[in-house]
Amino acid sequence: MAAGGHLTGGGIPFFKCRAGFPALILQRPENWPYREILETIWTRADRRPDEIVEYASVVTALEFRDPPIVISKQQLIECCKGIQVMAPNMIFARANTVELYRRPDLVLEDIHAALGDYPEDERRTIVI
Repeated sequence: MAAGGHLTGGGIPFFKCRAGFPALILQRPENWPYREILETIWTRADRRPDEIVEYASVVTALEFRDPPIVISKQQLIECCKGIQVMAPNMIFARANTVELYRRPDLVLEDIHAALGDYPEDERRTIVI
């Protein structure tokens, strides 16, 4: 745990909320494109169901979206680890690969539903 009660998960700063559910805080300027990242992982896995999705393929696929999303491999890993904390057992962010076990829209829906139980002042600090 870092100073000020903040937890760090793969470089993404968090602070503890109720029930241990972390909230992404706005210490970092990036606004991760969660939906686009999840959709891209889902598409990559769907096109090659016999292979685990590697971050490098997701980074490349994101560059071909319209509009293109330019993100480093390390940033992608950090983002996926953050999603993994918010959506346990739905996405697994490993060292070089990522696995998504639920449709992106359902993952985001579950995260938003869980966040709906938080007081308004805490919800304002969470960016999804």
